[in-house]
Amino acid sequence: MATLDKGEESLFQSLEMNLNLDTHTLRLSRELYFKYKRSCGGNWAQSNQHLAARCGTLVASKMQALPTMEKNGQCVRGIGISITRLIRTEPKIRLDDFHTELRKFIQKINIEQEAHGELNEIIAGFAFSMLFYNKFQEILAKLGVYQKEMREPSVNVLKQIAWLLFAYARKEQLNNGNDVVECAILMISVIYIVVMYLPKSIG
Repeated sequence: MATLDKGEESLFQSLEMNLNLDTHTLRLSRELYFKYKRSCGGNWAQSNQHLAARCGTLVASKMQALPTMEKNGQCVRGIGISITRLIRTEPKIRLDDFHTELRKFIQKINIEQEAHGELNEIIAGFAFSMLFYNKFQEILAKLGVYQKEMREPSVNVLKQIAWLLFAYARKEQLNNGNDVVECAILMISVIYIVVMYLPKSIG
């Protein structure tokens, strides 16, 4: 296997420490990283390593099938890596950048069918969420919610609170979190709450 440079070594050490990676997952993630790097050829840029290393780590996780504690002996793919922790490990990366890179990653690397299916579900779920996130922000902006007397930090906090309220309710209350109609109704309900209870001015 090729040798990591200092920047790559530091990045994988950070991922290992923050995600508590076992030896097998760490080794596999490095192998996948180098395969992807080679496949990029002349299109590889130094900035790619922060995204590619995380993609390799997630893919390495999903390529492992672990038996559950249940009697039916079913297996769960992955070792429980949190995508939130994955992208927030220093240096932090944007979720949408990670999503874009992950899509390219699994297209270039040969991955077993079961893992490929789960990774595609993650990508599809993110795309679905982004569709609603963009529409969510668009509607609030058109309603003038962000035009009130608010400082920029307060606007950002409001955006985060409104979206987290929608995301939490989608997960906990909907029978099918990917149903367009149910999500649309939920989004309207959250927007109603934000508009009705937002103070006239926020410091």
